[in-house]
Order: sequence, then structure tokens, then C-alpha cells
Amino acid sequence: MSHWAERYVGRKYVPGQYDCGSLVQEVLREQFGVVMQLPGKAVAVNCQVRQLDSLRDELAFKIADPVEGDLVLMLAGGRCSHCGVLAIIEGTRYVLHAVRSAGQVLLQRERDLATYGCRLVGYYRPRN
Repeated sequence: MSHWAERYVGRKYVPGQYDCGSLVQEVLREQFGVVMQLPGKAVAVNCQVRQLDSLRDELAFKIADPVEGDLVLMLAGGRCSHCGVLAIIEGTRYVLHAVRSAGQVLLQRERDLATYGCRLVGYYRPRN
């Protein structure tokens, strides 16, 4: 049986069109029925995730015990500038995220995030 997250793996990262913020919004809407609308249309690389970070308390609340579909905020380049969605596969935490340096969407074990220079900031649950 395949996991819902696998359908996104390999999608091309396109700066200004399809980045980690775009992926998060798409996955939340398609898989969990959550619409997370950001004000305006972000066009710069990492712009959508910066909006998510600046609005995180308004859009979501921090949690200690995450479940599938929760937001994963990460440090990349020393600042909170990357996000993904938590997937739990056979009891293991994975992060589905669009990675600029890889040029595509990846599904990585949480413990392997450092492979692409990411460090976990925390888990957030959308408010709606």
C-alpha cells in the first residue's frame, strides 16, 4: 500500500512558482482539507515560507506531539526559512518538503533533515 506523501515526491521545485510554501498549501488542501491562504501571491524564493513564519501564530499553533499533516518549520541557512508537512510511515516520522538545492520534492526521515542543511524548529497545527 502506498502512502499519500509518495504522490508528491519528485515534483520539480520552481522558484517563484512551486516551492516549500506552495507544497505545504497544496498538501494541506488536498490531503487534509485545510485551506491555508496567505495574503497576496509570494513570488520570490522562500517568500511563501517567510510569510508562513511571520504569520505562524495567526495561522497555526505550536504543538509537542505531532500527527500526520502537521506543519514542520525548519532552519535553513541559519534562519526559519523552510517548511514541510509531517508524514508518519510505519511509525517513523518523515518530512515532505520541496528542496531548492535538490530541485524537487523529497520525503526524508526527520533524523536525516541535516542532509540538506535543515534543522527542525518545531511542529505546528493549522488553526482552521
